[in-house]
Amino acid sequence: MGVAVLGTLLLWAVVVTAIVRMLRPRDPPRTADAESLGGLEERFAAGEIGIDEYRSRRQRLVDGH
Repeated sequence: MGVAVLGTLLLWAVVVTAIVRMLRPRDPPRTADAESLGGLEERFAAGEIGIDEYRSRRQRLVDGH
């Protein structure tokens, strides 16, 4: 009898977990994160990359491509 109760509780726990995971909103797609843009800005400020390369890379980061 105890095994049946534990099995039933386990089944309900799995069902509830599955429903909660399905209803939880998904994370939005990542765009440019601050760390990547910060590193790019540091490289530009240090003169490692030019303005054209900076703009191109920044646009790719912002667009997510």
